[in-house]
Amino acid sequence: MIKHLSGIKVSTVLFLSLFFLVSKVSAEKLITYPAPEGYVKSPYFTVTVNGKPSPVYDARINDPDNCGYTYFDFEGTVHVIVTVPAGFESVKIRPQSAGIKPSVKGNKIEFDMTSPKKLCLELNGKLGYPLFIFANPLEINPPKANDPGVRYFGPGFHDAGKIDIKSNETVYIAGGAVVKGYFTATNATNIKILGRGIMDAHENNSNMISMRDCKNILVEGIFIIDQPAYNWTTIYTSCDSVLVKNMKIIAGDNDSNDGIDIVSSQQFTVDDCFVKCHDDCVVIKALGTTRRDSRDILITNCLIWNIQAYSVQIGPELLASEVTNVLVKNCDFIHPNHIEKDPGHIYYYYCGSIGILNGDSCDVHNIRYEDIRIEDPTAKLISLRIMKTPWNKDKGFGKIHDIYFKNIHVIDGNPAPSEIISTGLDDFYNTKVKPGKLIENVTFEDFNILGKTIMNVQEGGFIVYPSVVNLKFIK
Repeated sequence: MIKHLSGIKVSTVLFLSLFFLVSKVSAEKLITYPAPEGYVKSPYFTVTVNGKPSPVYDARINDPDNCGYTYFDFEGTVHVIVTVPAGFESVKIRPQSAGIKPSVKGNKIEFDMTSPKKLCLELNGKLGYPLFIFANPLEINPPKANDPGVRYFGPGFHDAGKIDIKSNETVYIAGGAVVKGYFTATNATNIKILGRGIMDAHENNSNMISMRDCKNILVEGIFIIDQPAYNWTTIYTSCDSVLVKNMKIIAGDNDSNDGIDIVSSQQFTVDDCFVKCHDDCVVIKALGTTRRDSRDILITNCLIWNIQAYSVQIGPELLASEVTNVLVKNCDFIHPNHIEKDPGHIYYYYCGSIGILNGDSCDVHNIRYEDIRIEDPTAKLISLRIMKTPWNKDKGFGKIHDIYFKNIHVIDGNPAPSEIISTGLDDFYNTKVKPGKLIENVTFEDFNILGKTIMNVQEGGFIVYPSVVNLKFIK
């Protein structure tokens, strides 16, 4: 049985929520934000919400990954109308768990929303240029420009460059603002990055958010659009008590633009985020000479689209004693790995929806995935591997054990076989490892592929190596 998250599952979430809780809600029930003059709008879509225009922006990402996106805040019920200039034959709104059933009237797509959601609208069964609709909750007591300790970016363009955040500071990016710049923090406590505005990375060559050795962090509500450089989009290294909530990342088309990197960090929550990246969308690692563990991590209520690599990944860099107490719960993964790779490409093997890749001597254990819905996968659903990669440093091998999957449902698509394997053990450093107990105690409860509950390796099309011990499938 997984002794899962006893240290964080309630206490950390409550602590983080109470730490950042404030009391007064705006009387407004719908807020749309004006577009900054000259910021590129979508050539394909227009959107109104309760009759009010909601600007649709063009993400300006190289095809085939470009898209449009719009955002607004509301409470209650709103009626959304999306107008498409050209005709179309069909429309689908993902994730399907949102339960949005649109009506079509000519070139208008209409639907109601009764709660904040993150949606992907697709036309004609194609993935080219979808529309992302980000309906936020109303802000609670947003900072004001003259508040002490606040760096305030109001509506319009801001060429900010590098911003180093100090202890007890808040950065606020208002709705309708576009900030060209990036944020760093080192050895800081009680810091916040808040708002509804956009961080634009089109000319940036750095991590958009980079924090090291920080504590009590809140990142909430902002957008990060495009990450063209060969860098991870956001990275938190050796940080504690972190809440990343309702952040939206639409990254560019390079092969190393991870979305949210949790590195050697503890008591870390990712809640209600949207991440679309070419590389791992949310990834847990351990790096550096301190060999600090990553532990007590919650990833929940997220909508994720990984173009390659993994929706949620642990590894491969795991320079620590252990990675433990991780819960991934109530998330939707859409179109994971929709770009096909040649078998000679490294990402042909390094891709899927859920991955644990342990190439160092770390002990990865007490990891739980629960209530995950996967739509339109084309690569592996699940990959548990012990193997060396170009990014690993340890000469020895670690373990993967006590991994629990519950209520994992594949809604549609054509997934490749999942894998639970250790490979390359004799190919690196002349190390000989005997089979057995490298991967053990892996349980699948209600693992459902296209309506069929999988009860054994053959039904699931799993590739399993002899080094796997105590693999179970239960209803």
